[in-house]
Amino acid sequence: MGRSTPVSLSVVLKSGVSLAAIESPYHPVDVTRADDKTATVTLKGPVPADRDFVLNWKSSRRRRRRKPRSSAKRSTARTIIWAMVVPPVGAAVPQRQAREAIFVIDNSGSMAGESINQAKKALSLALSELKPGDRFNVVRFDDTLTVLFSDAVPADTEHLTVAQRFVDGLQAAGGTEIYPALESGAGRHHADGQDASASGDLPSPTAT
Repeated sequence: MGRSTPVSLSVVLKSGVSLAAIESPYHPVDVTRADDKTATVTLKGPVPADRDFVLNWKSSRRRRRRKPRSSAKRSTARTIIWAMVVPPVGAAVPQRQAREAIFVIDNSGSMAGESINQAKKALSLALSELKPGDRFNVVRFDDTLTVLFSDAVPADTEHLTVAQRFVDGLQAAGGTEIYPALESGAGRHHADGQDASASGDLPSPTAT
C-alpha cells in the first residue's frame, strides 16, 4: 500500500465553559489557551492520514449551583419569554437512561488493512460499553448488506456474544454501497421487507 497523504490540522475550541483538560489520544498536539474557555489545538507537523483524529476535553466542575433564571419582554405584537435552566451536578445528576444503539460498519474492500482492524476494535469497544436495559443491532455493508438481528435486541450476554462473533468474522471485500445500510440503521428497511419482530430472539444474520 502507498504512503498516506500528510495532513495538517488546527482546531479552535470555544467551549463556553471553563476547560480543565484537553488531549488527543492518538496524535501529538500543541495546545494554546486564549483564555479559560478558548483553546487552539494544532497537530505537531503534518501527519499521515492513517487514523482518526480524536479530541477529548473536559470542563471544570464547579460545586456552586446556579438557580434557574427567566425573563419576559412584552411588545405590542407579542410576548417573548426566555429561560436558562442549568442541569444538576454531582449527586443530583439523574440516573443513566437506557438507550438504543444501531451500529453500522463498513467492511468494503477500501477498508482493507489497518482500517478494518480499527473499525472492528471500535465496534467491539462500543458493544462492551452497553449496559443492562440497552438495546442494539449491528449492520455491516460492502456492496451487499447484512442486518445481524431482525430488530434491536437487549444488550444481554447472549446477544452480545453473538454480535462479537459476527464482528470478529468480518473481512474487508467488495464494493461500497452505504445508503441501504444507513436506511437500515435508521430503521427504515428490514431484510425481509416487512416490519421486524421485537421478540428479541437470536436469528441468523439476514442479508440483502
